[in-house]
Amino acid sequence: MPQPDKLEIPVKKHNGLTGKTPDKVQTRLMELEAQNEDLRRRLMEAGKNLVFYTHFYDSVPIACFIFAPDGIILEINLAAASMFGIRRNDLIDRLFGFFVIGKDRTVFDAFLGRIFASHGKGKEFCEVVLEHLGDADAPCLVHIEAVAD
Repeated sequence: MPQPDKLEIPVKKHNGLTGKTPDKVQTRLMELEAQNEDLRRRLMEAGKNLVFYTHFYDSVPIACFIFAPDGIILEINLAAASMFGIRRNDLIDRLFGFFVIGKDRTVFDAFLGRIFASHGKGKEFCEVVLEHLGDADAPCLVHIEAVAD
């Protein structure tokens, strides 16, 4: 018995348009194209906003941090990195508590607890002394204000 050169298996494709009239298909296609154009426009707008806010975040003269609930530094701006005298990428994923003087760590931990428990419903603050700040020999008192996102 001769062997076929190739085996063909019929596959029924489902594109969501089965059983629709050509006018309905055309209308649906136009709707999808309009949605696609809207998504492309929104993506471009989001990209522009990202550039703007990244520049803004990095250019403010105030040290800004984004913390995880356990005090790990998730994001840091250039002003904060220069305060520590450490490259920004070397501070990300480090425990901020390392820089808080021993006697103030419980104050900072309580501050983080209040912030993340508030779910963005209020501003919290604390004052702690930081050490290990770049070339500074003396510890530095800082005032921290935060709102949970």
